[in-house]
Amino acid sequence: MRNLRYGFSLSLTKLMSLVLSLFNVLAPAPQGGRAALQRVSQEPEPQVTALQREVQRLRREVDALKRGGAGQPQQQQKQILEEEPRPTDEPTCTCEEASKNPLAQEYAYRSGICTSDTRQLGADPVTTECQYAVHAEYNGNGKFNGAEPEIFNASEAHNYRCFDGITPIFLPAGEVTAPWSCTADNSCGDCDPLGPHPEQCSTARGYAMLWVPRNATATTPRILYVHGGSWLYGSPKSASYAPFCATIAQRTGMPVLTIDYTLAPVANFSKILVQVGTALKWLATHDPTRAGRDGAGRAATPLRDAPMVFIAGDSSGGGTATSALLAQAAGSLPGAGGAKFSGGVLYSPWLNLACDTPSYVSQIFKLEEAAIAPEQRQLKCSIPGLDTTGLTQARVAISGDVAFSGYPHTLATSYADNGQTYAGSAAMTRDPIANAMMASETTLANMPPLQIHVGLSEVLVSESAIFSTKMAAAGASAALHMYDQMWHVFSMYYEGCEHPKLSRLLFAESSLDLTSFFFKDLAQNGGDVGAWQSNGVPFTLTHYEYPRGVDAAMKKYGQFGFAFAQGE
Repeated sequence: MRNLRYGFSLSLTKLMSLVLSLFNVLAPAPQGGRAALQRVSQEPEPQVTALQREVQRLRREVDALKRGGAGQPQQQQKQILEEEPRPTDEPTCTCEEASKNPLAQEYAYRSGICTSDTRQLGADPVTTECQYAVHAEYNGNGKFNGAEPEIFNASEAHNYRCFDGITPIFLPAGEVTAPWSCTADNSCGDCDPLGPHPEQCSTARGYAMLWVPRNATATTPRILYVHGGSWLYGSPKSASYAPFCATIAQRTGMPVLTIDYTLAPVANFSKILVQVGTALKWLATHDPTRAGRDGAGRAATPLRDAPMVFIAGDSSGGGTATSALLAQAAGSLPGAGGAKFSGGVLYSPWLNLACDTPSYVSQIFKLEEAAIAPEQRQLKCSIPGLDTTGLTQARVAISGDVAFSGYPHTLATSYADNGQTYAGSAAMTRDPIANAMMASETTLANMPPLQIHVGLSEVLVSESAIFSTKMAAAGASAALHMYDQMWHVFSMYYEGCEHPKLSRLLFAESSLDLTSFFFKDLAQNGGDVGAWQSNGVPFTLTHYEYPRGVDAAMKKYGQFGFAFAQGE
């Protein structure tokens, strides 16, 4: 989910070599290159020579490249989370004083100094702060700010509201899908014995987690969730999937099963698809309210009497979820044994393994900063939000994909390599089931209803728009929701990035509300989409925050019979 990127650029290799060669001039060979770099950082010599300073500078650039990934522009590699403006006793600037510098004037307009009312452009400022926090997270300069806890621990579940009314059930490897091993020996990228979560290295992977709401029964519809992580990382207990799936179970009132499918390159698309089918069959024929009890391993429900089963997924998991629906629509989902999905919801899905859709260019990350002229730095007054006493640069605007920044072709190429690892071969990246963008019109026509949530700023937004258009044109029902200024899998940040002034992220809440109503509507109407019927075009809504604190699209959406409390 949270990281499509892997590998470093050639420039990084050259830079690391230069650092090591310079360091070898200064000190005896250490135990390893990494230890050497750490020693420079942790144990600086009292007398720092010019050459040593150059080594330290290059080391910082290496670290920045590691955090930023291949091809990231140098300006974007730096940490962009600014410190709070330093307190000042200076009086507030007048509009005339601020107008002496364009940047100061911009902040004067933002804060209301030059207008009778504060001019409110764009999303709420705390939402913008969330964008910066996400950028820092994805580029290695900050902690994860998504739903908490990031790693699930059953003994601490009572400390988090997302688990209220939810029974978490651990299903060991082999209960739902086959066991597998994630170790350094089989190149499993999720295994880092020296990292913060060494428990991901295990020979007992392949477990599943089931999140059962308090009022669920044996006949309650249920949801299979396919986690993201570039098909290389992640599990039901890591990367905040536990709180997110529990929240979906809370909102929908439906049990949610998430599986620890075999990651690439240990397995590829074909095996993962079978595991999704196998999980569908298990979910259709087992009573989630009895899971974990004696006899729970035996199928309790004949397939003909199975309640409705839906599928959901994010990022790469959203791509696999779509492939499962396409395989079903094409005739048979392997491993499902005749069980069927009745619909699906996708969050920022990765649908195009070729990674060549237009928004890789149009939505590339952009950070506009402006400098205060040296003669204007020491203004004799203050402006809210701007450090006029010493700041040499300040952010003016942020746009594009805050999660995955870099140069378009370098970015797209690295992701395409990732997609080929998942597909298993270059030929399979063009397979009409593995790559949703290659699906035939006949297959698309047989797809069950689908709802997609994607940020307008994402590099993946165009493939969601194109796919939903193709699906609707084929006669199937697709609901596409696009959200202004939102980033990759923003729905998982519903708690507001832990910002002290932001207890919820407006559009994340919208997407979760819409998920709930979509699944409930399908369940109540036996899979009939009703108001969701596309009639040849996607049911499309673009979500903007206007006025502040209100999702303008949700009131419009209410015309179709759904009630929402936002902005009331």
